Amino acid sequence: MSSAGFEMEGLEELQRDVEKVLREYPEEVSKKTYSLAGEFTKDVNAKFPSAYSTGKGSLSKSWKREREKTAFTGYTASVNVRNTAPHFHLVENGHEGVVPENGYAAHQNRGNKALKGDTKNKRPGRQKRDKKRMKSIGFVPGKHYCETTRNEWKSKLPQKVEKFVSKMLENRNL
Repeated sequence: MSSAGFEMEGLEELQRDVEKVLREYPEEVSKKTYSLAGEFTKDVNAKFPSAYSTGKGSLSKSWKREREKTAFTGYTASVNVRNTAPHFHLVENGHEGVVPENGYAAHQNRGNKALKGDTKNKRPGRQKRDKKRMKSIGFVPGKHYCETTRNEWKSKLPQKVEKFVSKMLENRNL
């Protein structure tokens, strides 16, 4: 019976490389997760009409990203993305449309251009909202910009993550 032996060199270097990747990986993933959340908000903003980007309660400028860090490592486990504009949920999900009683006839005759020629209400957005004097015009459907983007990202995200992991491992010659 013959005995076969083999000798391997460089295992220590490989072990050091693997340990280095394992140390650096959580930090890089943390940064990438946060940047992907920023890319998501840019994709949602691209779907907004230009009118939503101006004014005091601009939808495109009201995004907040918060990192959720793990208790043990302190690295980002996930990122919560939300829009802080007070009317975002109305645009996204829809709402009950209302107009002042004195503008209801104008709305019925002119469609969405209600109150434009009404001399009694020069600035209908500034008047005091009295629910008793408001008339329902029906449900205004939501635009679902966020939902549409989220559905698009179901196919985009795995590709982005795969590209990131490949690039990271490629830089380490592994």
